[in-house]
Amino acid sequence: METKKQIIEKVKKYVVDILEPSRPELFGFPACPFIKSERIKNSIMYDVISEERKFVDLIREFDLSTYTTAVFVQLLPEGESMTPQDADDY
Repeated sequence: METKKQIIEKVKKYVVDILEPSRPELFGFPACPFIKSERIKNSIMYDVISEERKFVDLIREFDLSTYTTAVFVQLLPEGESMTPQDADDY
């Protein structure tokens, strides 16, 4: 099982490699046009939702922080996946 640090490092890599660059399928725009400046300013709060750190707790912490953007990871049980419809319902 990956550690929280490993998971967050993967998310940070995804931000840089996938969300920041120009995307031909988006007519040359990045998937998230604001994420790079937020990352450079160190304004992104990264965390992993868990039994000890529930989503509502992370939102409260974010609200009290100086961060302007938050990325929270919701892990699925081993071997489970989420369909696009499940994601919409979630």
